[in-house]
Amino acid sequence: MRKINDTDKQIISNMLQQDVLNMPIVISYIKNYFKKNDTAIFILSSVGKAYILYRNQDYYKKAIKLIVDIVSLLEYLDKEGYIYCIPTDINQPYFIYESSEIDVGINDDDSYTISNGKLELKGEAADFYDSTHTLILRGICCQKELADKILHYFKCIIYPTESLKDLVRNNFETLEVISYKREIKEAKISRNFAWAALIISLLLPFGMTFFNNRFAKTEITDYQYIEVLQKMENISEKLNYISNSQPKDTIPPTYKKNE
Repeated sequence: MRKINDTDKQIISNMLQQDVLNMPIVISYIKNYFKKNDTAIFILSSVGKAYILYRNQDYYKKAIKLIVDIVSLLEYLDKEGYIYCIPTDINQPYFIYESSEIDVGINDDDSYTISNGKLELKGEAADFYDSTHTLILRGICCQKELADKILHYFKCIIYPTESLKDLVRNNFETLEVISYKREIKEAKISRNFAWAALIISLLLPFGMTFFNNRFAKTEITDYQYIEVLQKMENISEKLNYISNSQPKDTIPPTYKKNE
């Protein structure tokens, strides 16, 4: 199972907030993650290319991570049946950028007009300028495998299923995880009962002995009492008999010495 992070939760929440009768393409509710003057994506659908634009190398790494996280989330949700994706066949270019409209105008010089500036392509490179023609972001064409994922998922219309709503209601824990946690909890309870029974069985004999010695009373009947006395008398008589049977100490006779 894929771990759901905070960005994933925000994107899923955005999906569920869309009007199901007028669902927009994914680009519409992920563009705010590509911050102004930091990162952007330019999708040139007609040739199947995607350009990643960034302020510097650090922001390029952040952009790659963000794109991969979004793509992997959508792939996971699609595979597990949490969303239903409908690809669009629109070949117009798109610019994914926080402070910009997603639609792009095409100029005669093969540049593209963005609402807040202009994008120029130079082979596999791209430069984005603001309205004063100041260079804001530079970009490069990303690998085909990643570009194909971007063109497929970012241009899709996505419908969330009831399973996705259940996932959110269950605090983003799948039914498998919930079932597993329940089994673990039941196993722990059974283990605790087993340990308790074992400890009780070990301590019970000692407890019973202590209880009997401390609190138990033994009653002797008259018959048993008389029988004990008789046995004691018999033992006493035997001891006296043995004592009287022993020879008395005598003084040996004195002999006179022959004169």
